[in-house]
Amino acid sequence: MLLAELEEALFIPLAATPLAQAVGLTPLALAAGVSCLAAQLLLFVAFSYLLPVGPWRRLPGLTAHQCICFPLMIGLACVGVQDWFLSAAVPTSLSGRVLDEHRLGG
Repeated sequence: MLLAELEEALFIPLAATPLAQAVGLTPLALAAGVSCLAAQLLLFVAFSYLLPVGPWRRLPGLTAHQCICFPLMIGLACVGVQDWFLSAAVPTSLSGRVLDEHRLGG
């Protein structure tokens, strides 16, 4: 319920863009992608030009990518572990856990 309200309040204008309609992205997916792209570009500029000389200067794009993806993957892993082990409505078979629709819509 809360996720649907948040999505409707914040991301519906993004869903009306021609890009979102042409690609078929949900508003939440489009907003997440745009925010990750913006963070990647800002961190790339920071690692390339703003910070002092260090190991991040050799591969600023990779460093920025890891700064974006590491917390995202930790969060997704936590959600997956909680749902896999602590959910009351867990399917009994492996194929049910992997292939059935998730309660959050995925």
